Amino acid sequence: MGLIPPFFLDSVVAIGIGEPTSISWFASGFLYGSYAPSPKQPNRYEVFLITNRHVFEGKETVWLRFNPKKADQPARPFLLSLFENKKPSWLSQQDNSIDVAVIPINVRLLTEQQMEFNYFRSNLHVADVKS
Repeated sequence: MGLIPPFFLDSVVAIGIGEPTSISWFASGFLYGSYAPSPKQPNRYEVFLITNRHVFEGKETVWLRFNPKKADQPARPFLLSLFENKKPSWLSQQDNSIDVAVIPINVRLLTEQQMEFNYFRSNLHVADVKS
């Protein structure tokens, strides 16, 4: 029996809707990092939240819940806008039978707020057709 690496759990995000005082957690997603090195940042990743299309459809915002690095503090919700300049900031397949949605995540904010998170790295944790 294989063990799930601990960072897998830190890659999962709870998704909710509602007001800050009464959030209903109704879905989940996971964080995925697309390897995007640059000369100044050889270990750079662009991080995205992957979830189902129906989770975002018809909504303007959702809440994402992250745990803090300090274990004695409660989990914190972060508001995520699904629109920028009145255009959706998330992408999905044009084929409606494919129920997947992708949205970029600002990991700098999570790091500054000392949240515990991780993500699946495209160059380390994902098998492509070649491999």
